[in-house]
Amino acid sequence: MYSMNVEIPFETERHAKIALNSVIQDEEPRAGTHIERKISVERNLLKVSWEAEEARILRTSAQSLLQLLVLVTQTIEQFDGLE
Repeated sequence: MYSMNVEIPFETERHAKIALNSVIQDEEPRAGTHIERKISVERNLLKVSWEAEEARILRTSAQSLLQLLVLVTQTIEQFDGLE
């Protein structure tokens, strides 16, 4: 098994929860390969952990989620930024 843990800091806990709610709906595809992703918020940190049978699947899942988080972060900055 391969695993990866990431903590992404946001300006506020509210922003971390917005990010969580935006990405939680993006489920992992089940194409015969086991991958499990857990996402949570602790204070202003979005915490993500993965476990996968193959490194390729882990890399693809992490890349997809991180690209989505870039978009979510840009949206937060545009429409709900701190002033």
